[in-house]
Order: sequence, then structure tokens, then C-alpha cells
Amino acid sequence: MGSYEEQIRSNDDREQQFATKLSLLKERGSALLVVGNLPVDAYQTACRWMLGDEAVGPRRRILVVTDNQSPTVESRLPKNADASNLKVVSSTPNTRAAATNIVDNSQIDSKIEQSYIDLTNLGKLGSTVSEMITEFNNEVDELDPAELRLCFDSLRPVLTEHSTSKVFKFVDLLASRVRKENGMSHFHLPLARNNETVRTFAPLFDAVIQLHEHDGQIEQRWELCESGLSSNWLPL
Repeated sequence: MGSYEEQIRSNDDREQQFATKLSLLKERGSALLVVGNLPVDAYQTACRWMLGDEAVGPRRRILVVTDNQSPTVESRLPKNADASNLKVVSSTPNTRAAATNIVDNSQIDSKIEQSYIDLTNLGKLGSTVSEMITEFNNEVDELDPAELRLCFDSLRPVLTEHSTSKVFKFVDLLASRVRKENGMSHFHLPLARNNETVRTFAPLFDAVIQLHEHDGQIEQRWELCESGLSSNWLPL
């Protein structure tokens, strides 16, 4: 998020206020909702950026993949990501049992442990992610602010399996679990900003990030839910 803060800083008081609030979210932990009617490539780019740059500080990442049509694990990761500090959970909608396998991505130096969880079992999915966070916590004395990064890609398949109210509670619990560690989570919901489902889930998040395309360039606009402040459209 550091590069974003640099983009929005200006002499304008409103933008300065926005940058200050964004910095606070990074320090205390946050949950972000990424929306917009755009192809998967745009979300892939957003995911790489939000999962954080190793050059800025240590990163421990959790990737939750619920969409079988989504790109590979590697395509979501920032360049030179440390695969040893990555945990992946993938849904298996056609299987009723959970299992654990090892995924070998030839473009990543080491093998990635990947847990397979039936998408119909939200309780198991949530507890698996929570256990991964605990494992990361046990590896260090204390996770630094924004060190823990979680990407949930995406909420749409979950909403086809469960009621809105059940998914709402699940997202609330998962986002709170990440915030507890001063971590940053982002959830993909590839729908228009004014979609009813987006409006329903937006209050759970610290910010809604809207993506759109302008003159062939993917742009982002941040809306801080608590204060109502929003940024200008900026390149992603």
C-alpha cells in the first residue's frame, strides 16, 4: 500500500486526510472489498499488488482460491514472492472430503503446500485459514503490521453455495481474524459497485476498491467506509 499512499498525496487537504486514514488501516489491520465488472486479469493485477512487496517488508501470505476458473497461484503473486511463506487453500466443489496435497509450480522455487476444502463446508474453510494464521504466528514472536496478507478469490462461488446471510457472517469472522493480527485481507467480488450484493457486503469492510478500465488502463478508486472519503481514479 506504500506506493498507493505516494500516489494520492498532494497539497489538497482532503487527499492528505485520505492518505493518513489509509496509513492507519495498514498499521491496525484492514479488510478490503475489490469490485468491478472487469475480466480476471484486472483482479490478478490487483491481487499481486495487494499481497505486498517483499522489498518493503516481510510478507506471510494466504491465498484462498474458490474459483476454479481463476488463474494459477503464481499469476496472483508479486514478483520474487517467497513461496516458503505462502499457504494456499483451494475449493473442491465436486468432492465431499478434505485432503492435503503438494502443488509443484515450476515457476516457483519451492513446493507449495495446498489444502483442499469442500466449498460447501464454510466452517472447515474458516478453521483451516485460522490454523494457517496461527502457524505463521508461531514462527515469529509477533507478526508485524501488514505482514500477514490474505487474498480471497472470490466470493461469487461461495454465494452460489450458501445464503447471503451465512456468507456475510463467514466473511465477518474471517476478516476479523486477520485484523486481529494487524494483517490485511482483500476479497474479490467481480460485480458492479452499485450491485445489490456489493452494497450488502460493503459495510463489513474498511474500504471498497472499485476497478474500471479507462483508455485501456486499469484504474482503481478507494472508498473508506467509515469516513466516506474516496480517492480519485488512479492507475493500478
